[in-house]
Amino acid sequence: MIISLTKHAEDRLLTRTNLSKEEFEMVYKEEKILPIGKEKKSSRLHELFYSKPKDQCFVSIRDERNSEIITILPIDYHQNIAWTIDPDTQQMAKDLALGNKIFGEEELMIEHQQETPSKFKVVAIDPVNYKRKNITSFNAEEFSFDIDILLSDQIFRKTLRNFFKENDSNKFLECEIIFGKDRRETKLISTSVFLFEEV
Repeated sequence: MIISLTKHAEDRLLTRTNLSKEEFEMVYKEEKILPIGKEKKSSRLHELFYSKPKDQCFVSIRDERNSEIITILPIDYHQNIAWTIDPDTQQMAKDLALGNKIFGEEELMIEHQQETPSKFKVVAIDPVNYKRKNITSFNAEEFSFDIDILLSDQIFRKTLRNFFKENDSNKFLECEIIFGKDRRETKLISTSVFLFEEV
């Protein structure tokens, strides 16, 4: 299969997997990927592959309409924000990459629908009074479950900029983005990032 990569996916490829673009394209050309799910009412496929340099598996999210890779996620991140990938499936992807015989691949592809949609919850933080104020939330599927894609989204950035302009930016010095099924994963961002950027 011939694929293309978004700029975001290409940037994440080397930093997360230690594979070059050419090595990653060869993974798809040689079909050494396992389909592990398709988002409900979406053209995005989640596919598992093994990185020999890292000795671990990763998930690529591919738009099946044009075979463009949108992003690449580590397993633990994918399991927290999207759905779990069991060790046997990860071993299958590794065996496939190393040329070992595998069984049960045809059973992996499912149309995935979570019981409750994954959200990126955005909260303003008042570090002096230890208070938090909900700003908004975004459907994680719309950003391919990748918080870095959310952070670069103009609607997201405008929403936060407007919030901090309308509220006391000296009080709410930063915001926290909570993602996944619990609070294990959060990201803090300074208010000033949104106040002083160009509209």
